Amino acid sequence: MYEKVREIAARVRELREIEGLSAESLAGELSLDAAVWKNYESGEADIPVGVLFEIAGRFKVDLAELVTGEAPRLKTYCLTRADRGPEVARRTPYKYRGRVSS
Repeated sequence: MYEKVREIAARVRELREIEGLSAESLAGELSLDAAVWKNYESGEADIPVGVLFEIAGRFKVDLAELVTGEAPRLKTYCLTRADRGPEVARRTPYKYRGRVSS
């Protein structure tokens, strides 16, 4: 777990450096004490999810990408066209068919 915290901290530090911001100025933007921010960025303290959310918004990155280091991927989905949904057998007297309403 400790290694994951350090990885997140490294991603946050890299985003800050890419933007050319000092640690103090970013801490000020996020209304955090500079010493607290340095503990977050060094990986010595776990960054609260609320702060991660603010960081993601500030740098316009997805929160999941900030935390995991990977872009989020949609693994499965279901597409149903109007009147072409799958038939579902539930009760004999009724005929069920998936439909999409417009």
